[in-house]
Amino acid sequence: MFEKSIFAALFALTSTCCLADPGGGDVGVRNVRLVDTMHEQWISATGYNKTGRTLPVVTVTFQLFRNGQVIGTQISEFRNIGPGDAWRIWQPVSSKRVDGLAAIDARSFGEQTASGLTASAAPQ
Repeated sequence: MFEKSIFAALFALTSTCCLADPGGGDVGVRNVRLVDTMHEQWISATGYNKTGRTLPVVTVTFQLFRNGQVIGTQISEFRNIGPGDAWRIWQPVSSKRVDGLAAIDARSFGEQTASGLTASAAPQ
């Protein structure tokens, strides 16, 4: 019973955005969520390498929304993502009172050129 209560509380604190992955590029992003805790907001998502090679540097760009308006952009950087690997994106939101989130770009850099837009979403 206690586990169900914890799960229900965590679920109630999580605001989920829909995410479409159009399929192009080396990197994908899924499961994008804006998580509200009592005093902070967090970006939660899963990034994944869609290639058969290690990606030296990956960036994921998020747009932050308040009342349907873009109020900021936040960029996350990751290094040495192995072939086919997925990783957890979990970081504090840089702006206050955000009510929506969108992953608008995911790119790999290094041996290859930037892969371009691979993930986007609209806030709920």
